[in-house]
Parts: sequence; C-alpha cells; structure tokens
Amino acid sequence: MQRLDQDDIATQGQLRDWLKQEMGISYSQPGISVLLSRLKVKLKTGRPVNVRKDVVGETTFKKTSVN
Repeated sequence: MQRLDQDDIATQGQLRDWLKQEMGISYSQPGISVLLSRLKVKLKTGRPVNVRKDVVGETTFKKTSVN
C-alpha cells in the first residue's frame, strides 16, 4: 500500500511487473484487478472543469456572497 501511494506505479501492468521483480509473485491481469478491488484501491482522478467556466463571475460571487 505504501508503494502504491508513490507516483511511479500508475497502471495495473506496472504493478504486476513490480510484484514479479521485487516480490517474486506472479499475478495475471484479472488477479491484479481482484487484488486491487479487495484492497479497495481506486484510480485517483481529478474532476473535470467546464471549458466555458466564468472565472470573473465566480470570483465576484465569492467576494459578494454572505458566509
């Protein structure tokens, strides 16, 4: 789990290769998928931003809104 927190393993294939080289454990692709789901590991992605976003309107709203 600590190794997955680093940014150098981004795909299931990279994880499978790392486990084979470092631990000597061989997993199939479906096996890696099951392992990650059992450990509740999910791909972290950012939320999409609307290309038509009104930045000026947003800052104006934030300045004038009542907290």
